[in-house]
Amino acid sequence: MTLWPKGCLLLPVASILPQTILGQQSTPLLTIQHTELQDSVVIREVKKLITEEITGAELVREGMGYINLFEEDYHGKNSSFSRKYEFFMSFSPPKEDWPAQAYPLFYTYISGRLVLINLGGIRYSVKLVYSTKSKKHLRKLIKPFVAKPQKLVFRDLNGKKVFTDKHAQQEPIRFDSGKIVYIRKDGTALVRRANDFSPVE
Repeated sequence: MTLWPKGCLLLPVASILPQTILGQQSTPLLTIQHTELQDSVVIREVKKLITEEITGAELVREGMGYINLFEEDYHGKNSSFSRKYEFFMSFSPPKEDWPAQAYPLFYTYISGRLVLINLGGIRYSVKLVYSTKSKKHLRKLIKPFVAKPQKLVFRDLNGKKVFTDKHAQQEPIRFDSGKIVYIRKDGTALVRRANDFSPVE
């Protein structure tokens, strides 16, 4: 079970990154690529999360919000698990000064929502350099899923204006958001809420 594109191997990092990015002389510019998720459990749980968010937040019902998904090897004490996928809905607007680690290698759509696929181990172990064109394209894809900023005026207890935020970003208040899917080596899965910190068995 994997989120990687068809024909792409899990083990070697070189299967998706050019050799030059793995320590040779020059660093090529990467392109953020569209892909299709292959793991039916993860797809199912992302769809469930989207449905739950739509039910609980008007902003999501209006079409706002995109999914951030993080895939990584699982090295917990329980050796029966091989991989871990964590995902949650985000409402953060794209910014030109985002660091390279904030950009995903892949993206896709599930139930009409943009899903950004981040490969955890690669993001922090390899220097990623994306082309300006690719980063601009991704920010353009995110934009329809982010509410337009609003002007908010903050006042003290006497009603006197103390601060004005001309670019306040709307985001629903959520206390139970996000999910984690642990994939066992035998192909079965364990699904948890992101705020469930009980031992993984």
